[in-house]
Amino acid sequence: MVTWRGRLSFRMFISSKPTHYGIKLYCMCDSETGYICKLQVYTGASAEGREKDHGPNIIKRLSLDFLGRGHVIYMDSHFSSPDLFEHLRKRHFGSGNGLVR
Repeated sequence: MVTWRGRLSFRMFISSKPTHYGIKLYCMCDSETGYICKLQVYTGASAEGREKDHGPNIIKRLSLDFLGRGHVIYMDSHFSSPDLFEHLRKRHFGSGNGLVR
């Protein structure tokens, strides 16, 4: 969450975060350097409603440029699922690690 107090249609409010108001970002980072390799801004739910498998779909979109390179990805339980790990395995991503709910 990046602090943002101005006007913005997709500004988020999350009471459990230290920064209550802001822009929600999803980042894929290099574990050694901390460099952000890929970034996605959450702009709210689509017109059709809430996306099914929202968390795993974020990982799929962020990892597109890295498929077939043998990388290892670590993720939170919000993003991981058995279907996602199978998707990454089929596309020769390397491996994925995360708690599955």
